[in-house]
Order: sequence, then C-alpha cells, then structure tokens
Amino acid sequence: MKIGIDASRVVGEKTGFGVYAYQLIKHILKIDKKNHYILFCRSFRGNKNDLFDFANNKNVTIKFFKIPGNILRFSWGNLSFPTVENFIGCVDIFHHLDIPIPQKKGKRVITAYDTAYLKYPESTEINPVYFKKMYKQLEGADRVIAISNSCKNDIIDHYHVDKSRVKIVYPGVDRAHFCKDFSDRQLRECLIELNITKPLILFVGTLEPRKNLVRLIEAYDILLQRHKVAHKLVLVGKKGWKYDEIFRVIRKKGLENSVVHIDYLPYESLSMLYKIADFFIYPSIYEGFGLPILEAISSGCPVISSKSSSMPEVLGDAGLYVDPYNIEDIYETIKRMIFDRGLKEGFVKKGKRQSEKFSWEKAAESTLENYYEMVRDG
Repeated sequence: MKIGIDASRVVGEKTGFGVYAYQLIKHILKIDKKNHYILFCRSFRGNKNDLFDFANNKNVTIKFFKIPGNILRFSWGNLSFPTVENFIGCVDIFHHLDIPIPQKKGKRVITAYDTAYLKYPESTEINPVYFKKMYKQLEGADRVIAISNSCKNDIIDHYHVDKSRVKIVYPGVDRAHFCKDFSDRQLRECLIELNITKPLILFVGTLEPRKNLVRLIEAYDILLQRHKVAHKLVLVGKKGWKYDEIFRVIRKKGLENSVVHIDYLPYESLSMLYKIADFFIYPSIYEGFGLPILEAISSGCPVISSKSSSMPEVLGDAGLYVDPYNIEDIYETIKRMIFDRGLKEGFVKKGKRQSEKFSWEKAAESTLENYYEMVRDG
C-alpha cells in the first residue's frame, strides 16, 4: 500500500500533538517495512531536518512545502483547495495527524486529539469557525482515531460519526527519557542550570485558560499564607492563547519570587525535572488525553490531576484528584500531598504500574491494524 501521513506537527519544538505525531510515525516505520509511506509536511518557518529521523527509511518519501499557514487556512476553509493529491499525488490511505485537509481519493483516517475548539473556543487563536468547518470532515472519514475514550465520546456527541468508525489509540510514553535514572549530580546541575531550588511543585503544559492555572495559583497562594511552605510552583510551557491573566494574578498576589515560568524544556531536562519535583499537578479543565500525566507517573513523580474529561483514564488510581473549579479543593489536595509522605510513596509505585498500560509500540500496532481493517472492509 501507499500510505500518506501528515507529519507537519513533527516540525519545531515538539509538545502535545507534536509528540504524538513524532512518536507514532517513528514506531510505525519501525515495525512496518512493507508499505510505502509518503510524509507530507507544511511549515513556512520549519526545517526539513526535523524529519531527518524518518528520512533513512527505504520505504519513506518526504514531501516538504514552505507555505504560510494563513494562506493555506484561507484556501482550505473557503475553497477546499489544494487537496492532499495536489501535494503528494494519490495514495491508498492518508492519515491526517493535524487539522484535516481536503482529500478527494483514497481512504481517509483522521486522528482527533480533542474537541476543545468547540467546548473552549478561547483555547485557540485560530478562528474556531475554521476548526469546526475543517473537522466536519470527521463525518466523512473512513476511520476516526480518538486518543481516549472521553475523546471518542465527544466526537460521537458533536459529529454525525457512526461509533463503529471511531477507534481509540492511546498515546504512549518515551521510556528512553521518562523512565531513565539520573545521578544526584545530574539533578543538582539541572537545578543550577534552570536557576530554581527544591522543593518544587511542577506543572507542564501550554499556558492558556483551559489549563486552569489561575485557580492553581490562587490555591497555591492560600497554601503559602496558611502554611509558609518552601515549595516553589514551577510552570513549564509555552505561552499560549490568553496567557496574560496568569501573570497578572502572579503580580497581584506578589508571587514573582515563588512562581517560576520556564518557556520550554527538551526531553532530557524535562525528565529530570519530573524526578526532582515533590509532585506534579495538572488541574486542567479539559484534555483529550493529558500526556504530561503519563510522563510524570512514568518518571516516578506523584500526581494531582483534575477529575474531568480523559484524565482519570490516564492516571487511574495512581494519584489524587481535584475539582478543577474549586480553589479550596485544589488547596486542600496540595496540602495533603505535601504533608503525607506515605501517600506519595504509594502513588509512585502505583504510577509505575499504571504507566505500563501505555506504549508507542501498542499505538503503532493498533494504527496499522486500523489501516488494514479499512482496506479489508473495502
């Protein structure tokens, strides 16, 4: 078969969807040497070298196009042109790992990461009407791959997609990085390089309203006022849409020396930070999966998570849960995690077991099964 995959998310600093796209493609190519893959990438400022890891495979052709995103979005949203075929020719299957683009021929597979563009339109700077229009293509897809059961239910609820065509392929975790052990010297050097001190509470994710960081900061401020703990709150992530309110609250509360923002960290430094952190907190209001939770428990870091959407699927019984809308609940749960050492030790063990349920090898095998099943069904 000739299989096309949209690898655009792979280009640049890989977070969230980019991690999923990179790891999935990497592991599919690792186990499938029979089919021919055409990797399509559109990025105006990106570098083709980001696809270098895939270029050495004999069954891979890379098609890289430097086209401004705003031009493509206008053309796709208003003209349904250019199509997949205009870029890479005809394929038997095309797998959309980014916003679905027009396609005329071949089987259509669309990975849906979440429906935040419908539930929380403020979470994206791109017009949500455009997202909604492009994702209408889910209704005509031969197969929709959801990254969690929660995401699957959202897709079925919001779009006219037969549930038999929606399959779940959970993300995995990069065990080479997040299950790695580090020496005390390496961890100390990491803290020095980042100019932060222990103990610390860690959050990882894009800084945007959906991540619920304002309530987290308010709960953290209550903690400092009532208990005078030494913990810093470390926020690791790019500034996303409408992030200004987060820093306004930090200034208002006088927390400039207590809340630390780190823009982006490569895998090596991030995996060390999970090891260093007293615990990880993820109070997000909505997630299609919640990959940082999986990274944290794989690293042996205790977790506090929101109880909403997909996050209980990832964490299971390996952490504590909060009502993301209740600041007092977030505060009480943080306090409990800080002062109950036995609780944390138990969650480290449970987290390691829970993380073993997810792997990129399983994700790649399941994706390939979906490809073959579509072809068999005609």
